[in-house]
Amino acid sequence: MKTHLLSFLCVLAACLPCTARQTEHTDSIDRLIQQAAGASMHKEYRLSYSLLFRAKQLADEQHHPEKLFWVHTNLGINQAEQYNYAEALTHFSQAYHIATAHLDRRKVLSIRNNMAGVYMLDNQNDRALKEYLDIYALIAPSERQSAFCGGCALNIANLYIDAADTTRALPYLRVADRLLAHSAADSIPLLSAHVNYLLAAGHPAQAHALVKHALLPHTVNHADTATVPADLRLLKARTSLACGLHSETVAIVDRLLRETDDPGTRCTLFDLMAEALQAQESYRDALLFKDSLIHASQRLQQARKQVQIESLQMQFDLERQQQEMQSLHTRHRLMLLLMVLSVACLVATACALLFQIRARRRQRQVAELERQQQLEREQRLQAELAQQQQQAEMEQTRAQLAMEQRNQELMSKTLMAANKYDQLRALLHQLLEAEKKGGERNPALRKNIAQLQRQLDSTDEWRDFTTYFEQVNVSFLMRLIEAHPTLTSNELRYLSLVSINLTSKEIARLLNITPEYCKKKKQMISRKMGLDNPHNLYAYLMQMQVNPDTTAADGQGEQT
Repeated sequence: MKTHLLSFLCVLAACLPCTARQTEHTDSIDRLIQQAAGASMHKEYRLSYSLLFRAKQLADEQHHPEKLFWVHTNLGINQAEQYNYAEALTHFSQAYHIATAHLDRRKVLSIRNNMAGVYMLDNQNDRALKEYLDIYALIAPSERQSAFCGGCALNIANLYIDAADTTRALPYLRVADRLLAHSAADSIPLLSAHVNYLLAAGHPAQAHALVKHALLPHTVNHADTATVPADLRLLKARTSLACGLHSETVAIVDRLLRETDDPGTRCTLFDLMAEALQAQESYRDALLFKDSLIHASQRLQQARKQVQIESLQMQFDLERQQQEMQSLHTRHRLMLLLMVLSVACLVATACALLFQIRARRRQRQVAELERQQQLEREQRLQAELAQQQQQAEMEQTRAQLAMEQRNQELMSKTLMAANKYDQLRALLHQLLEAEKKGGERNPALRKNIAQLQRQLDSTDEWRDFTTYFEQVNVSFLMRLIEAHPTLTSNELRYLSLVSINLTSKEIARLLNITPEYCKKKKQMISRKMGLDNPHNLYAYLMQMQVNPDTTAADGQGEQT
């Protein structure tokens, strides 16, 4: 999704207002919007919101739809950068309605492109793909050679590649190549799209060669690898892993981990390192990097939640300040009107004027008192809601951490059992070879072979694993059996291995079956449990572990 994010940010940057109108008030609004955009680029979101709210107030007073369009667009950009995707879509929707009613067709497509980008960031790929396809179909023939059309085609290609639909992705990828090939800013997103396409199409060697060719300009004269863009080195690590060059992958990822502090990038690197080490059968180190991946993901989620909370609080504070300023401005205007009326009424009758002033003063006091009481009630309700939400998130986090700890213990025991069986099979093979050479004269050797074969056929290890799994996941097994009473013991054993996040290769080794049959077994069990997509099996089991109150019907509804 990094390619999607880069493309989306490019589109957002193109949406900033670039010209100012002739009137003095319009120039003031344009300056406020431009200053807000600059503050947003420097992550000064409080200043950006303040400037945008001021610009919105002026645009509302002047009934200027185009300026309101840019204000809501920039507010949506700020919310998207702070991970408040629902709020971003709200502002983009308001901008879309303004553009539809008052502005040209190009701005309508531009704001719809931003909305599709938010869907991509929020992992709503189906909605994003539908939106981008509609936008691409609505692009005028005169704009078919523009960078906007190329960016839209690139996003469509990326979404089809993520869905493993390389046939539909290829035409859009070619359009993006034709329109964006000469753009330096789009070179890495284009390369990443090609690499993802080749990997999805099952051509890892071609993907690796493509990345090596892209690295040639950066490695002339033995240049230091630190000068090579991190995105290119990450692509090389991915293609090296896909080609089975595990040592090369480990070296590249290790260098990148020492150079980057970005939580999202480190999560990707931890995942690549764990997969490479596991392929090298360095299971202990692989487990350590999987633990690091879990911790990094948790820190990333916590950081994003904190940014979201701060953004919402910031927006609430600024809106309240704007309301107070507007109320103060209204009171000032009202007082000026009262002064004029007072002078006029003073000529007529001083007594009536005095009575009217006293009555209005009492009304303002009562209204102010009621407003203060209402504000205090709203603050108390918001504080209680925030506390309840925080408690719910803490309880869910504790449950998830406990479940992950149990699954790690089960994974460790399972992998140890797998290693034991692999060693016993290797020893049995050596003994069988020895028996072929001279086993007829050695009855003790045949006796050892038979005893070793019985130990391999024994289910004691599985009984120990099943007993331990039932002890730490008794409620999960009861819910699984209650939701799917037709599951056999062998199927429950398979689901237990899936629930602790073992790969298909690891499960195949433990069950002494081929990886192809393991995948087929996963499809059969998923179909038996009513799941349309076997890829959703692990997520469904995790949901049953983390959310005890979730029923089987609810789980199936969410998975489909």
